[in-house]
Amino acid sequence: MTAQAGSIEFKTFTIGGMDLNDPKIAKKLEVNVYYDILLPIVTADVKVLDENDSLGKYNISGKEDVQIKFGVPGGQEEINLKLKLFQNSDLKDDTFNNKGAMKHKTYNFRMVSPEFLTNQSKRLQKSFKQNTDKTVKDAIKHISDKEVNTPDGTKGEQRILANYERVFDFIRNINERHVSQQNKSSLYTLFPTYENGTEKYTFATFEHLMKQGSKFEFKQDNTVGARTTTDGDQMKNLLWVNVPQSFDTSPRHLTETNRRTYNINTGKLQNKDGKKQEFKRPQGTQPINFQQQSVSTKQKTPMTRLIHPSNDEKRTGTADAKQDRAAFLAHLSQNTMKFEIHGNPAIKVGDVVKLNIPKKADADQESGETQMNDGVLIVRLRHKIRMTADSPQYTMIVEAVKAGFKQGG
Repeated sequence: MTAQAGSIEFKTFTIGGMDLNDPKIAKKLEVNVYYDILLPIVTADVKVLDENDSLGKYNISGKEDVQIKFGVPGGQEEINLKLKLFQNSDLKDDTFNNKGAMKHKTYNFRMVSPEFLTNQSKRLQKSFKQNTDKTVKDAIKHISDKEVNTPDGTKGEQRILANYERVFDFIRNINERHVSQQNKSSLYTLFPTYENGTEKYTFATFEHLMKQGSKFEFKQDNTVGARTTTDGDQMKNLLWVNVPQSFDTSPRHLTETNRRTYNINTGKLQNKDGKKQEFKRPQGTQPINFQQQSVSTKQKTPMTRLIHPSNDEKRTGTADAKQDRAAFLAHLSQNTMKFEIHGNPAIKVGDVVKLNIPKKADADQESGETQMNDGVLIVRLRHKIRMTADSPQYTMIVEAVKAGFKQGG
């Protein structure tokens, strides 16, 4: 059965004892769920029309558990979120606009992953001596029982101390300690995802994620909707495309850096000249031209790493990884694009999808846009759910990066 384009089915939507699936209690006007590859939490909001003072009746005060479960009729995946109520804002009865009879009110509930609140109150104090991907997994266990998927493991045993720190702060602070077994960039990120309706985390490098095969292919076709089309056609259609940034020259100097290591025990400073780095991008792409004016080793941006032999008993490779990470980030930050598609929970942050956008020109449209087409990595995603009468009711606004041209560009 093909997923029905723009449709959604809420199986559960409860906030404490308040059931937002029951219109006799209250009505949800708009729902948004946000995923971000750079944030380890999920956030969501819902605008509520309350005609029965359910806010007071159920004594909603911010301590409530939130359960949201939804999917697309005929779809293969669904989202099943367990959140915490975080904030209630913008409570209005329309009297400010000289409207309304003071018999209803609207407000916005904002919700977050429970780990966000647990992270505020619990501290991590522990000594680790193991590969850093295992350290991340152990740190997360301190505030969450969700599985942490680590498809791109780290190498090298490292001694790291957590000195009474919040878990997310600790994980962010050790970002420069990770050295990938497989991918040169060593640019890791921890982000929330799900599989078969079960919430989990993924800890992986951007390079690993960008090597994945394309999960879906989307085409921009302005005749869809103006002719007889199937749900399959609609699900693969780009509703709109916007490119906030097609290139950025400011970070390109980081593709060639000067690696510096300072040994705390011996007091020796070592320099290593970094050559221009090349990395794997989504399939079928070549890098944006990074030609820079040639400079001496001393003029290149220094990447400094302190070495403490008592902590780093074996060679860790963290100094080289810091240099490679900066070079990869310079590639990754070149271009971003945003687009809207019909809602489909099977498309997630961390996926690679393929875009087929006609060339924005009078001629040769079939060859497509060279800077935007081919594989892109989804880095942010907003599930946007409108009222039942709106069409389409359920869409997703996606932000993606590519870091290269299509071959032949």
